[in-house]
Amino acid sequence: MAICLMAISHVSATYYIIKTFENYSSKSTKGKEGDLKEKGLKRVECFAGLIGSKVNKPDAIFYKADGTDKTGAIKTVNSRRNTAQALQEKIGVEAQEISGDDAQLANIKTTLLDANKINNAIFVWSDKEKATKLATALGATNAPAEFAKENYGYIWAIDGTSLKEVTMDCEGLENTETKNEDGKDTQSSGAVSVRYSVMTVAAAIIASLYLLF
Repeated sequence: MAICLMAISHVSATYYIIKTFENYSSKSTKGKEGDLKEKGLKRVECFAGLIGSKVNKPDAIFYKADGTDKTGAIKTVNSRRNTAQALQEKIGVEAQEISGDDAQLANIKTTLLDANKINNAIFVWSDKEKATKLATALGATNAPAEFAKENYGYIWAIDGTSLKEVTMDCEGLENTETKNEDGKDTQSSGAVSVRYSVMTVAAAIIASLYLLF
């Protein structure tokens, strides 16, 4: 079981936004699209370990409904659902699908949360600007411009109008992942590729000069 620590003493936030934990993509040859990878499952364990101490026990778990493809058809894979249901199994709180469209977000606090007397809630949401729209709808006045795609170990914790970015600090995992499915660091691989290209060009120039002289 993964052990998790927090970088701050206590978070009293009512609402928590997390992105989908690590899951297999449609191009993966190692697992079914949308299923949680080993790292994703470890993060579920890690997050559950924060409940009751660093994170308030939720009254509900919500996840953004299936998106649509370029043709307007409903996507058959919703990785957010997989993360939400994994958390449901681990902490015993029902995961519920909500549309998360602009119309719902406009009144989400009154019609969904207050109306159902939900004080503490977890939202498994799309990253980037969509998470920002949710955070703003939940009352945050200082939401970042986006929830970075690579920040699997981050939690947006909202208490009133204040949003804090909290790191999960899961043992054996990075809060910001930069490795691909083969375990290679994508940034390092890119750097190696650039260095190799530069060396190749340099070698070609030297060879040309040698032939000229």
